[in-house]
Amino acid sequence: MTDYPRIIHTLQFFAFSGLSEQGNRELLERQLLVADWRVQIESELRQVFCDKSFQWAPCLYNSEYEVFESESEEEARDYAAEILWNVVFPHIAVPDFD
Repeated sequence: MTDYPRIIHTLQFFAFSGLSEQGNRELLERQLLVADWRVQIESELRQVFCDKSFQWAPCLYNSEYEVFESESEEEARDYAAEILWNVVFPHIAVPDFD
């Protein structure tokens, strides 16, 4: 699996922040004001959402942290899109695998 450190760090923060989803979203929006970090997270998100081998379910819910327990990989990817992609790229559709 390719390493996506900013995505993983952001998910870990979400898991341990104690904030609501809205609170986490607002903090992510503020973090996006840091230009270098924004470029890096944008790049990681573009890569990961086109990476057919990446599994969102274990990335969102594992023995180290718990963000969201999904019933399927599709549900996990949709959730990740909602909390990450849609915040970073609010006017751009999530890439399809097709």
